[in-house]
Amino acid sequence: MSTYFCPNTQTPLREASNGLVRDDGWGYPYLQGGGNTRIPNFLSAYQPNEMAKRAFEMYDQATSGDFYRNFLDWLFQTFDEDEHSFRQKLAQKLHLKAGDRVLVTGCGLGDDIGPILDIVGETGQVYANDLSPHMVVSATHAHIMQHRFAKNISFSICDAT
Repeated sequence: MSTYFCPNTQTPLREASNGLVRDDGWGYPYLQGGGNTRIPNFLSAYQPNEMAKRAFEMYDQATSGDFYRNFLDWLFQTFDEDEHSFRQKLAQKLHLKAGDRVLVTGCGLGDDIGPILDIVGETGQVYANDLSPHMVVSATHAHIMQHRFAKNISFSICDAT
């Protein structure tokens, strides 16, 4: 488990059975993801403006992942691009090396995680977050079970800031 800090107080959080807790008892609950992955949910610290609230309501629906996957399939087919090859090339442009730690903000369905893990390898670490609990849980199901370095992924639900 990674060391997490409270987004409000910047103090370390300790692990409890149902989430991460500050010294004063304030907590951030876990959501359950694929492969028994516990995903800390930091949204209680998030104060969205009205526009962000509307976007979040649209983006965090049970069907959002299906709509997003459909859009991505359409996009890559429209430009006659192989999605996996595209994501591999994109990850290579980051000039990563074995052992690097990478933060993937707005991880969506987690499609960039595999190509990044391939580069950073068994000594690297990927921290993936998204504002949408549905997207993060979907990403854990898609990637946590399939990649040989899946133990090196830490997911969280939070505002990228």
